[in-house]
Amino acid sequence: MSMRVAVWEFGWYHGLAFCRSSLCGRTVFILLCKSTAKWPCAIWRRSIMNNCIISGKVYHLEHNVRDNPAAHTAFFALARKIFDLDFASWFMGGYWGARYLPYTLFDGETAVSNVSVNLMDTVFEGRARRYIQIGTVMTDPAYRERGLCRFLMELILQQWRGQCDAIYLFANDNACGFYPKFGFSPTEEWIHRRSIARRETQVRRLDMDDSADRALFLRLYAEGNPYSAFPMLDNRDLLMFYCAQSLRERIFFIEDCGVAAVAEPMDGELLCYDLYGKTKQPLNNILSALLPPDLYTTALGFTPSDSAADDIRAYHADDTTLFVLGENLLANHQLIFPLLSHA
Repeated sequence: MSMRVAVWEFGWYHGLAFCRSSLCGRTVFILLCKSTAKWPCAIWRRSIMNNCIISGKVYHLEHNVRDNPAAHTAFFALARKIFDLDFASWFMGGYWGARYLPYTLFDGETAVSNVSVNLMDTVFEGRARRYIQIGTVMTDPAYRERGLCRFLMELILQQWRGQCDAIYLFANDNACGFYPKFGFSPTEEWIHRRSIARRETQVRRLDMDDSADRALFLRLYAEGNPYSAFPMLDNRDLLMFYCAQSLRERIFFIEDCGVAAVAEPMDGELLCYDLYGKTKQPLNNILSALLPPDLYTTALGFTPSDSAADDIRAYHADDTTLFVLGENLLANHQLIFPLLSHA
């Protein structure tokens, strides 16, 4: 299939506005526009800069989906259609911050394809890093096989690759042949397990519909996970996508430790997604407080700093493969991207 792609870069020549393809490296088409000294480039650019041609058809590329009511409503509809995801309640709850950036193609007023950028900051072995996580990769079935996702991926890599240490994503099995075309390599994560005995103490489930409980949880989240060797920082957007929806019944406060935990029984063990709050309690004290009476093993959804006694194994989630472009810490360290940071 031949594909014509143009991303518009703008300039002026004798009062005319011209457009050059930044991906192809050649002029694809020219726009003529009357201009005067009163027309700064940014003014008219705002209205037309986001049109692009892909395979001979004009689409509108929207970067500011969050703050455009028509755009985010159409984006929500596409996400629900493709993944049955509820972005609307997350948005209405005020959890869509500045770190989740959809790149969405529109045909008229209909969102037809999307690739999102998640800004991820972490610290590992004392060094701060900026990562980009790609997610919400989707195309309406009626618009597939037209190069729309390829266009968005190329644009995002062009814009972000020089501004971060690595770009990564979690791919469905049917897309595993797509991402190596852009230089991504598959890699493994590692999950830590430990056997502990249950202890009796006061553990209270936090109600995410209660403003005081919600404020407590977010305050403890802001204090961070004191046990994590590979935390994702300032990750409130993604955290609340889980904790305000699918995991809202799985958030607990351990009174004698002053720590909030997100955890649930799964496959015969307790999966502790993450822990938040400043404390000097040993990690096992917190995990033992969360254990149900009939379970004896805890799997950690984050990488613990002290893992000498852990059972560490490769982590394989259903229909999911991790791909990395750039720095790959997981190639030489037994790490896992915190489960509550997965887009």
